[in-house]
Amino acid sequence: MTTSGTPPTSRRAGQAGLTLVELMVTTLLLGIIGTIVISTFLTGSRTLGRVDDDVRGQGDQRIVSERILRDLREARGVETPTAADLTADPDVAKRKLTIWIDYNANYKRETGEVVTWLLSTTTSADGHYNVVRAVNDGTSQVVARALVSGIAFAYRNDKNATLTGAAVSTASVVVVTMEYDAIIGAFLQKKYTTFDARMRNVV
Repeated sequence: MTTSGTPPTSRRAGQAGLTLVELMVTTLLLGIIGTIVISTFLTGSRTLGRVDDDVRGQGDQRIVSERILRDLREARGVETPTAADLTADPDVAKRKLTIWIDYNANYKRETGEVVTWLLSTTTSADGHYNVVRAVNDGTSQVVARALVSGIAFAYRNDKNATLTGAAVSTASVVVVTMEYDAIIGAFLQKKYTTFDARMRNVV
């Protein structure tokens, strides 16, 4: 007695299926596509991170620059650091700018007319400082929040000589340098901006 039929190991006509070679090729192609997609995503993320780092940092330094420039253009002069400040830190004027703005033009230093620019004494969790504008009436304002990582002041007179210590009170030009880095240790390196401002109302 004979039997007919298709052996179990062979495909029937029209039956769908993958051979081992086809499966390997498919897996390889999916791997390549996946690698391209992941690489594109990571590149885009890094690019967005760099842009965000730069834009946020520039925004903060621009706000500080505009406010300091406005104060300096109105200032009658730089205040001499106190003896106590100079004793504690001979270079205090490099880290703290104190100016007199004679708002009512009476040539007298009055409450609300002496302005100090400085970094807050403590850093945020990510290593930034707030930039503070303090007035001698007891008020203070945070002008930039936790994006500026350093600030320095230098002083020159009309002969372009650099002034230090108590001599900063004779300055007519203040040079401001800011270090900013929105995301410290990632994406972009620290960046610096420097500008100088001549005090128009120096007495």
